[in-house]
Amino acid sequence: MTDVLAHRGPDGRGIHVSMDGRVGLGHRRLSVIDLSTGDQPMSNASGTIWIVYNGEIYNFRELRSELMERGFRFRTKSDTEVILGVYEAFGAYGFDRLNGIFAFAILDERNGSLWLARDHFGVKPLYYVRSAEKLLFGSEIKSLFQDPSISKELDFSALNSFLTFRYNPSPQTLFRGIRKLHPGHFLRVGVNGEFEIFKFDSHHPSTLHGISDRDAVTEYSRLVERAVERQMISDVPVGLLLSGGIDSAILGHLMRRQSSSRVKTYTIGFEGSVDFNE
Repeated sequence: MTDVLAHRGPDGRGIHVSMDGRVGLGHRRLSVIDLSTGDQPMSNASGTIWIVYNGEIYNFRELRSELMERGFRFRTKSDTEVILGVYEAFGAYGFDRLNGIFAFAILDERNGSLWLARDHFGVKPLYYVRSAEKLLFGSEIKSLFQDPSISKELDFSALNSFLTFRYNPSPQTLFRGIRKLHPGHFLRVGVNGEFEIFKFDSHHPSTLHGISDRDAVTEYSRLVERAVERQMISDVPVGLLLSGGIDSAILGHLMRRQSSSRVKTYTIGFEGSVDFNE
């Protein structure tokens, strides 16, 4: 589709503007997987679906194999392209199949719809501002303030939540009118301006009754080791922030077992700050 505007600069910044000029996607990449061909915004093979994405999909290799069995062919080795394949194959509720941390926007030029999605636990932030004329979104609030029409007015109700809980539960932010998408949800904007938010996360915690202490420890160990193994998948070095406690020490031990080289670890301290020192 030669009439689609797409541009990518040498610093990893990229933009895409929809064919009708109604939607613009911008991205600045921090490369982790597929350093050479994983640049964004990225499209599917036909150039009809575009994505900008922040995060990492830990099960992208398994999903990639499943999609290839369905006939999908991939041009890159990135997890970004796998998300596009999941959307094409299963629709927005297919996001529930993604094991990882993510916030992304998908523009479907086949029907003019825009989809925003945030991971199951809300590890990656996704902020948006909605007005009668437009929808702005980004992974950082300061990106929204690049639009001079966006007010920096303090939301006192959100400030009360922050002082009470030491964080703002979704959809609150400290700024009036700026919202966070709920974890495990997607937001859809239709070609005629329809605005809908749905939950895609279908997971429900369950208790395994009747298991012995020994078996519980074994299973817990297996799950933690598997989680560490998944998160070690990277084309750049992976480090670890140590908290000084047993939990991060265990993670460091498991990372060392998964790595062929020494694992770099870091402990952070702040002068004069007792509460936040590690």
